[in-house]
Amino acid sequence: MGIPLLIAVNPPKEIAENIVKIRKLIAKRTGKNTYGSHDPHITLAVNSFPNFSEVERKVLSVIKKYKPFSAKIEGLHTFSFDPILNANTIAYKVERTPELSNLQKEIMNKINPLRTEDQAKQLLKQNPNPSKENMKNIRKFGYLFGHKDWIFHASVGSVSNKHYKEIWETIQKYNLCKTWRVNNIFIFIHLGDDGFRLFKKYKLLR
Repeated sequence: MGIPLLIAVNPPKEIAENIVKIRKLIAKRTGKNTYGSHDPHITLAVNSFPNFSEVERKVLSVIKKYKPFSAKIEGLHTFSFDPILNANTIAYKVERTPELSNLQKEIMNKINPLRTEDQAKQLLKQNPNPSKENMKNIRKFGYLFGHKDWIFHASVGSVSNKHYKEIWETIQKYNLCKTWRVNNIFIFIHLGDDGFRLFKKYKLLR
């Protein structure tokens, strides 16, 4: 069985703090929050791998070519009928800049050949009948979305239709845009707990 790893950019401090606050609100109103246990992050790639060291080597080979760059939170966003959970997933949407897009593409291309099939099998178990496009991506990347259709975001939580309108209206006080400097890339690891946890940090130095 592979090790679940996630390569990501961290959101700015104010956004990360807001994510924690909104997650607590969702848990209080609904009794649970599917994404509530993950450390706040903006995913670049996620999959299962046979070992950590080879993934780290590939990631380092990419990020050594990048210098720090600006990124922008565009505000709160909802992925309606999230195909993974069949619910409404609330997130902070991130602007798709050339720097962020190119970084993700290079990382995905480097690490994809290393992946195991564990994540793909789990996704098909959760959703046995994905759309044609999702199925194509699962076969190619082991995930529902590929580089071309990826929407950068920091997940907050998943909410059913029953609670969605009330929660969406309540959290508008946390709806804001924010530009920040991306200085680091992070690898998160999932080892039998309920979420991805920050494991290692790598500085953009070029």
